[in-house]
Amino acid sequence: MKEKKKTTKRVHGRKKPSEKKHRGRPIIWTDEKIEEERLSLVEWFNNGKKNYSITKFAHSRGYGRAQLMEFCEISKCFSDSYKLCKEICEDRVLEYSFENKMNPMFGIFTLKCNYGWIEKAEREKIQLRRDEIKVKNEDSGNVIHVHLSDIPDSPMVPKKE
Repeated sequence: MKEKKKTTKRVHGRKKPSEKKHRGRPIIWTDEKIEEERLSLVEWFNNGKKNYSITKFAHSRGYGRAQLMEFCEISKCFSDSYKLCKEICEDRVLEYSFENKMNPMFGIFTLKCNYGWIEKAEREKIQLRRDEIKVKNEDSGNVIHVHLSDIPDSPMVPKKE
């Protein structure tokens, strides 16, 4: 006689592991466990001034940053707390760079790569590129870059009064 397969309960897209296969951290994250992680995240950032990395928090809890993003997809409350902690991280990197508690070049690099900061010169170059259009000469096939302010009565340029 064949044995019946045990049915597994699905919680947030993952199968519940059998008792024999389960090793290490829990694979199933229930809403209660996600709420516990959210409270731990907020407490971790509130207690330590040196805590300026969300990845460091994830590694201290035994999982990776991708798991935090999964929690954000599952729980709106966790997502809001995550965004708040990310803003705290940004503020701390900026503060530590100003106070020379961290290398200012590292602070600049971190703010550019992780938080979308752009230097003023780069922002001006981007704005110039947005104000230009490419015009192709039909006879020669050459492409000419024309600035919108050079075109008389352009609807894209505000009129001077």
